[in-house]
Formats: sequence, C-alpha cells, structure tokens
Amino acid sequence: KIGGSGDDDIYSVEILKVIEIEINKKINGIAKTDNGKAIPKTFITLSDNKGNTIDTLTTKDDGAFTFTVEKDKDFKLTGKKEKYIEGSNTASTFGKETIIVADIVLLTKEEVVAQKIQEGADLGKILEFKSIYFDFHKYTIRPDAAAELDQIVKIMNQYPNMVLKLSSYTDCRATKGYNQKLSENRAKASGDYIKKRITKPARITSKGYGENNLVNGCACEDKITSDCSEDVHQQNRRTEFIIVKKEASITKK
Repeated sequence: KIGGSGDDDIYSVEILKVIEIEINKKINGIAKTDNGKAIPKTFITLSDNKGNTIDTLTTKDDGAFTFTVEKDKDFKLTGKKEKYIEGSNTASTFGKETIIVADIVLLTKEEVVAQKIQEGADLGKILEFKSIYFDFHKYTIRPDAAAELDQIVKIMNQYPNMVLKLSSYTDCRATKGYNQKLSENRAKASGDYIKKRITKPARITSKGYGENNLVNGCACEDKITSDCSEDVHQQNRRTEFIIVKKEASITKK
C-alpha cells in the first residue's frame, strides 16, 4: 500500500471504527424499583416496534443492562421478575446520540394497588378480583366469594382509616321488590363478613340497589322480557366497593 509500512498500516482500522459508530448504537439501562433500588436477576427482553424479540439477557446484581442496536429504529424493552409486575420502556436510536438511556421500573402488586387507591375508586376493580356469586335465591357467603372478600379485608386492615361503601345490584329479572330485598340481603351479608375481620368495623357500610343503575340496556319493563344473554345480565349482578376515604400511607406489618 502506498505510504504504508508492513503490518502496522492503521488506515483500515480507523475506517472500521467510523463504520461501527455509524451503524451501531447502545441502549443502556437499569432495572430498578420505584425508589431507584437496583433489581438483580431481572429478565430483560429487547424487541423491535413490531414486537419481534431481538435479544434477551438477565441482569446481574447492579440491575444494569446494555444492548448494541442499529441506528434509526424504535425499540421496546420489558423487564420480568418473580413477585414484580412486568415493567417496560421504549428507546429510539434516531438522532446523533450513540448511547440511549432507558431504565425499566418494576413494581410489586402491592405498590401498583397503592398507586391506584383513590377516593371514589372501586376497590374491587383495583384488586381485580372475581365477581362475588351467590347461590340462586340465597345470600349466604360461599367459599369462593369469601376468598375474594378476604382481599378487601386485607387492604382495609393495611389502611386502618379507609372507609368503604359496599353497593350490591341485581339484574332486571324477577320483580323489582324481590330484587331490592335480595340485593339488600346480599350487601348486608358481604358487609358483615368484612366487618367481623377488620378493625373499626363501622368503616364499611352496605346497601342494596336491586335492579337500579343497570350498566347496560338489559332492562325488563312490565311484561317485556329482555333478550340479553346470561353473560350480559351478569354484568348487572355486581358488587361495588367504593372508597369513601383513604389514608396517605400503607401500614407495615
């Protein structure tokens, strides 16, 4: 080569470095808690904007991760770890930056619940528990319903100043008077179950509303029979646990 000398010609090396910088960029991040503490052994997945997996790794004790990626593309990163809710973030390699920072925050289920607890919210929906079912024409608390109500009990004992209003509804079938009485009995049974298991039982009140406040158009007027399916009627047979009052912090046990 002209101007070169043996094996010490460095021109091609410089060109390769330029090409590597031009083509590749890095995504750096840390898997961490909401307060910034690193989460070791978090499984990180790097995907393209179509959801295709490009690469994966498991973080070490420092929770850090690095991916080498192509420029001018959008990426998604997800983090998974046992006992945590999946966390995610996005990263774009458009622009001049060669290192893009994209940390991933993972929360526990308790932390997610705590963030959603606000006055006026339905605690049942926040906890994502299953519908409370009763045997036909009865209002005795069944074992499957007890398991769901126990979640309410747990939260109310963690938040000793929380006040809830329990509202029970039926679908439109049967008479209005019958549905009103049935909903009152079911609301009272559910409320009594919780009261026996929490501090300051007066913090929960219960009321039945019968077939009032239907969430869909499945009403039964006079002799008109609704043609709604059983699944659609079930949407009206519901129990709401509205947060009337909350407190600022969770009680540690």
